[in-house]
Amino acid sequence: MSGRHASRIAFLLVWLFARPACAQSASILAVDDFSRDWTISKEFTLAVARAMPAALYDFKATPEEMTFGEQMVHLTSSLFSMFYRISGVRPVYDEPPKTITKEVVLDWIDTSFDYVVQVLPTL
Repeated sequence: MSGRHASRIAFLLVWLFARPACAQSASILAVDDFSRDWTISKEFTLAVARAMPAALYDFKATPEEMTFGEQMVHLTSSLFSMFYRISGVRPVYDEPPKTITKEVVLDWIDTSFDYVVQVLPTL
C-alpha cells in the first residue's frame, strides 16, 4: 500500500470517527467531569491495591508475568508518561521505583492520579 493511499485511509477514518463526536458535542464531558471520573478511578485502584496483602505484592500467576506490585506500578506509570507527553507538565516521578512494596505502590498510585487531576485543566 502506498503512503498516499494509507494517508487517505487514515484521513477517512479520522473523518468518520470525528463526525459523531461533532454531532454530539453537547455530550462531551467537561474538565470537572473528567477530574471526577479520574478521582473515582483513583479510589478504585487504591482499593484494589490496599486489598492485596503486602506479602502477595510479589505474586505472579506465571513466571513470565509481572508481579502484582509491578503491574500496579506499570499501570499508573503510564499515566505519568501519557499526560506528560500531552501536557508538557513534568510529573513528580521521572521513572518507576526500583523497590516495589505495598507502601511504595500506594504512594505511586496516589501521586499518579493526583498528577492527572492536576494536569487535566491545563489541556
